[in-house]
Amino acid sequence: MTASGPNAVLWDTVSGKELKALKHGGAIASLLFSPDNKTFLTTGTNGTARLWNAATGDPIGNPLKHEGPALESLFSPGGEALLTVYQNGTWQLWDTHGGEPIGEEIPIGTSPCASMFGKDGKSVLLLDKKGNLSKFDTSWMDPKMDAQELLLASEVAGFCRVNRQGSVEPIPADEWSKLWRKYRKAAIP
Repeated sequence: MTASGPNAVLWDTVSGKELKALKHGGAIASLLFSPDNKTFLTTGTNGTARLWNAATGDPIGNPLKHEGPALESLFSPGGEALLTVYQNGTWQLWDTHGGEPIGEEIPIGTSPCASMFGKDGKSVLLLDKKGNLSKFDTSWMDPKMDAQELLLASEVAGFCRVNRQGSVEPIPADEWSKLWRKYRKAAIP
């Protein structure tokens, strides 16, 4: 596999012949293989990322769209999730099986310069350009949840929410208790 400009190329490793040219849709900034080497990701400077089947070169799902270029992308240790970190100071988790977002983009306030999943795949570490290290618990993010369930789970797990201005604010205790009861009722059939 090689990438240059708007294309990635799948090669036959025995003959050295080109098997398929893959059109990303914009200049490719990076190419990354999943831990099992069955999937790979291309990120573009045009605000998209794409998941591909490494054996066939076929795209998996629709392009992963976001605001501005992705600075960094990485697969979780098990390969079931993908993290993309953007120049605008946000990050997003994606389900690698269907290319759907897991929850909403999460603002971190500054452009990160390094990121990694924890060994168990249930936390994300982000280092910003000022040397600040942030750890985010991602164990609550279940790819089978819909957006409203994810929002409720994130508010219960984090004791905070993002307000209309885009700032993180704590949830008052009495309101959090109501959210907790709602979450427990939804989580336990």
